[in-house]
Amino acid sequence: MTPWSRRFAPQPGNIYTRQFERAAQTSGPLSGLSVAIKDLYDVQGLPRIASQLNNQALPPAERNADAVQRLIDAGADLNGYTVSTQLAFSGIGQNPDYGITQSLWAPDAEPRIAGGSTRGGALAVAAGFADLALGTDTGGSCRIPAACNGLYGIKFSASQVSLQGCQPLATSLDSAGLMSADSNTLRRASQAMLGGPVPPVQGPQCFVVPAFAQLGIDPIVAAMFEDFLQRLEQAGHQIIHDIQPSEIAYREALAMPPLAGIEAYRQFNGAPLQAVTDPRVAQRIQAGGEHDEMAIEQVYETRQRLRQAYALERQDHWVLMPTLQDLPPRLSQIQAPEDFVAWNARMLRNSAYINLADGCAISAPLSAQIPVSVTLAGALGQDLALWGLFDRLKPVIDGPAQ
Repeated sequence: MTPWSRRFAPQPGNIYTRQFERAAQTSGPLSGLSVAIKDLYDVQGLPRIASQLNNQALPPAERNADAVQRLIDAGADLNGYTVSTQLAFSGIGQNPDYGITQSLWAPDAEPRIAGGSTRGGALAVAAGFADLALGTDTGGSCRIPAACNGLYGIKFSASQVSLQGCQPLATSLDSAGLMSADSNTLRRASQAMLGGPVPPVQGPQCFVVPAFAQLGIDPIVAAMFEDFLQRLEQAGHQIIHDIQPSEIAYREALAMPPLAGIEAYRQFNGAPLQAVTDPRVAQRIQAGGEHDEMAIEQVYETRQRLRQAYALERQDHWVLMPTLQDLPPRLSQIQAPEDFVAWNARMLRNSAYINLADGCAISAPLSAQIPVSVTLAGALGQDLALWGLFDRLKPVIDGPAQ
């Protein structure tokens, strides 16, 4: 396998929509750490740009978003507003208002995507501009760019970290998330956000690997994931490959109109949608308004079955899967509209399962040389326990990857 290395210089204009420094006024567990903020979150005294140039003149926010305030209260410094996909609606990460962006990593001279939607946050961390990035995660928008850039990423349970003061996309799916290049830093920040201790996880654990997560998987990703599974089993853990009821419901959901598009259309139809300058985002949101009430009702019924089944399953075992079943595609591979749509669906496929199931998840790189990551996922409210699981598995995750 050809090792990837940092071949491209970071371009701040493609990473930040507004650079600023806000030093912490109090000390805390995150003192000395800088956080780049996805510009969907309110920062007091600044307009909520939401990665659209036409929002630069909006009135400034009167107070910080709740998630931003939690980080400030924990002693973190703010590092600036970062670029995302317009309306945070893409797993690819491009935004015509702020130029073509790419990962700093590649095995050759062909640039790869940085992932979306929290692309700027991932690049700020990967470039060393910030220690942490605060983002949102509606279908994988923190875990996907984390995986594309060799970072650690977490999607919190939607109910565990408030999104008050953050622009919504799909209100029943949106959640907060963080990224860092260091797992200990991400763990500290997660504890600060969640406000509790990490409970230890003892003894052998049981994991289910969803079958859909390995469909059409890239051979390099498959080899590295299989090596990881073997090391888990050698460490005494159990791997299950049976298809669970939640997976059956998720496959049904994938064949239905996307819930994110339905809720985004309700949120942005009208003037907000007309202001979108990215035609790919506008088309996908517009498509969310093309479904009758019966079809929409079936989408919500299927999602509810998925949530219920997933919660029951997590009483016995955790979810384990590749974060992405592919290596990050080349920029040249996403240029044609039909290729963009296909790649966007592939990038979101594994991660969106956790959003629809209303769970929590950590994405962790399996290598320092190849952008392949594994996802550990639990049920609603298991966020701190998930870190206990990560602590238990860290020696295996950090072990030799082929």
